[in-house]
Amino acid sequence: MFRFIVILVSVSIVIGCYPEQAFRPGPSGFRNWEKSGASDSDVKAQMLSCGYSNPYLPDKKESLNEGAKNQLCMFDNGYRFKDGFKGTCSLQGGKALPACVEYRKTHP
Repeated sequence: MFRFIVILVSVSIVIGCYPEQAFRPGPSGFRNWEKSGASDSDVKAQMLSCGYSNPYLPDKKESLNEGAKNQLCMFDNGYRFKDGFKGTCSLQGGKALPACVEYRKTHP
C-alpha cells in the first residue's frame, strides 16, 4: 500500500510539472507563416498556390525536397516563418536537396 501511495504522489508531481501547452497540438501550418498585411486567408491561398496540399496540416507523403520547394515559393512571395526559421535549405542536410541547389543557381 505504501508503494502505491508513493507512486501515485510521484506521478501527480511529474504531471503537475508539465506546462499545459505541452499537451496541445502545434499551430496549424498556415499559422507558422506571416507577411505584413496578409490575412489568414491570404496565407492559406498562397500556401496552396505554392504547392502545399493542405494549409492546415503537414502532408506526410510530401518529400523533403517538395517541402523545401514549397517553402522557397513562400519566401519568394514575401512570407516568412514567425519563429525565424530560415527554411529547410538553411539546414546543413537540406543544402544538397535538388530544390535548394536549383534555387541557389537562379537566386545568387
